Amino acid sequence: MITAKRKMFRQAILASFVIVILGINGASSEAAPGSIFYVIVACDTSAAAGLGTDILADRDNIVRVFQDNFPKDQRVIKVFGEAELTKQKLVEYMQNLPIRPQMDSLIVFFSGHGEYSAQEEKHILKLPGRQDMVRSELQDVAIAKQPQGLFLI
Repeated sequence: MITAKRKMFRQAILASFVIVILGINGASSEAAPGSIFYVIVACDTSAAAGLGTDILADRDNIVRVFQDNFPKDQRVIKVFGEAELTKQKLVEYMQNLPIRPQMDSLIVFFSGHGEYSAQEEKHILKLPGRQDMVRSELQDVAIAKQPQGLFLI
């Protein structure tokens, strides 16, 4: 069980990590007027994943980071729960985002199991229901949207 102190520590670390990553890449919570940060939070909360309450804390903390640090009119947060976290739904959602090329940013946060296939030289995200998604597939869909900033965390 996560104690309140540990939860606050994890949230602080996660917030610092996200803010540092965005800062390194030139994004900030003070984006150009009218710019939108589209945030996708995909966490495998299925019992089969066996990740317990830590995955819920990751999900809640990343959402809180963006709610607390980005103006409401400059952020759209979508959380994929276990039932809707499929490769097809994730790809379709990303393809349908109204990202304005070179103006809006896309941030994808995945928390769950994954692996690296040395034979194929690919990172693989393990989605619920024994679905695999090659990280580069997700990246290709995101790049096609031509966001100003793209962050896969």
